[in-house]
Amino acid sequence: MASFKIHISFGIILGIIAMAAVLFYTSLAGGFLFAVLFFLAIVLGSFLPDFDSDESMPFQIVFGLAALVSAAIILIYFYKQDPHNLKFLIGAPLVVFIFIRFILGAIFKKFTHHRGIFHSLPMMGVAALSSLLIFSQFNFSPREKILLAGGVGLGFLGHLILDELKSAARFRGIFLIPSHSLGSALKLVSRSRIATVFLYLILAVLIGSNWPILKQF
Repeated sequence: MASFKIHISFGIILGIIAMAAVLFYTSLAGGFLFAVLFFLAIVLGSFLPDFDSDESMPFQIVFGLAALVSAAIILIYFYKQDPHNLKFLIGAPLVVFIFIRFILGAIFKKFTHHRGIFHSLPMMGVAALSSLLIFSQFNFSPREKILLAGGVGLGFLGHLILDELKSAARFRGIFLIPSHSLGSALKLVSRSRIATVFLYLILAVLIGSNWPILKQF
């Protein structure tokens, strides 16, 4: 399995190549800002599969940011209600932060394992289509929304391919011995039937939800 630094480095290289292609496609004058966003989408996608690794940097980043952002939203909400109510201004954001970062984080750890369903092709689709829903909230054209979501998917796919290459090219002395994890990244199903069925249901819902945008591409 490749390390976090290797995945990020590979994601940056892949992002630079894709950004250059987007600049060529959209023209340098009008597409630079979008190309940068496309690059960032690829880098983001390049570390998402490792979200299921309990002590990984992606896990720490995602749950940490989610907890901080949620706490900030709660703080703003209660401040607008009553800026002098310190009990809610301090207590509510703190409770939300602890709940998301530690309780939800612990639940997530309990029901996931590394190289499980998060390392799969359908999960790549879920990541891309979930991103498409998020990008749909902003003032992008249908083509730009799909390209950005595709960037997340491209980075995700790059991570899976790199893991497979790492598993296939493990050297011991002068011999090339494939790792036991070979084939566990580019898969269509996991060992858990429940997780597999649930993931495909989510994928179907996301396709339906994004269909009005997808058919415009």
